[in-house]
Parts: sequence; C-alpha cells; structure tokens
Amino acid sequence: LAGIERNWGYLTASREATAFSLWILLGFLGIYLTALRLGATRRNSMQLMHALALSGLVLTAMFAFKFAGHPISFGPTGPNALFHIGLPLNSNHSAGVFTFLSITALGNCLSKRHKDTFSRRLLWFMLYLVFGVLVFMLKSRGAILAWFLGQACFGIIAFAIRKQLKKGQLIFLGIGTVA
Repeated sequence: LAGIERNWGYLTASREATAFSLWILLGFLGIYLTALRLGATRRNSMQLMHALALSGLVLTAMFAFKFAGHPISFGPTGPNALFHIGLPLNSNHSAGVFTFLSITALGNCLSKRHKDTFSRRLLWFMLYLVFGVLVFMLKSRGAILAWFLGQACFGIIAFAIRKQLKKGQLIFLGIGTVA
C-alpha cells in the first residue's frame, strides 16, 4: 500500500505538520462548499457579499491601527496584555485575502444581476479601490501577481460574455492569457 512501504518518502519532515495542513485544506473545502451553497439564491448571495465586505472592512481597520502604530490591546500593552487583538495572518496571507475581496468587489460593482442603484455600485467600487490599494501596500509579490491575473481573468470573462464565445474559445483565450 502507498505510504506503508519502507522506501516511501514523506512530503515534509513533520508528519504532524502535514496532517495539520490537510485539516486546514479540508476546512477551506468546507468554506468553499458552504459559500457555493449560499450563493445558489439571490438573497443568500447578497448576504454572503455583505459578510465578505464587512470582514474586509474589519481587516482594513485592523491594518489602519497597525500602520498607525497603535495595536488594539486590552489591559497592559506588550507581551503582558490581557487580551490583544492582532492580525492572525502575515502580510502575504492578508494581501491574498485583499486580492480576493478586491476582485469580488469589482464583480459586485459591475454585476447586472442585482440591478443595483448607482450609490450601491459606487460603494462596491470604493471597496474595490480600498482593497486593491491594500494589496499593493502590503508589498506581496505573489498577491500582486494574483491581483493582476484576477483582473485579466475578469476581463476575459467579461469579453466572452459580451461576444458570446463558446466554451472552447474561452478556454483557449484563458490559456493564452495565463501563458
């Protein structure tokens, strides 16, 4: 059996870390499936978008305090703080979250599905700008590349919808863009 043989190598030096990472990936799969299920109806998808925007704004506020040099703490500051609200993610991970939120906000800004008013579209556009600026402020090369690729994929999808391309043409166009 695979993995039992004596000469079988491990992906990492720590089996426990690998198992922990797999649990995290399963958690992400659960989040994805939940979001997919919630996005099935218009009402639930709007609640999901509002929750994403709110979580992005909370993370933005935490970064504003961090950049200002005032971390949020209760009790004494420093290592003796009774309760410290900090950023659980490093800057690369946070930039990835802001990349996702930025592209989601752009999609909500340009969506014709919900027939939003101008003020709501303007709000989504402002969120798109704030999250996009934060991606660049965090200086994560991978997140910046992902942001540009996300914009390119978004443009390809918008172009395909406008020109009513077939699936094969869309796949060819997507592969050509990524290459």
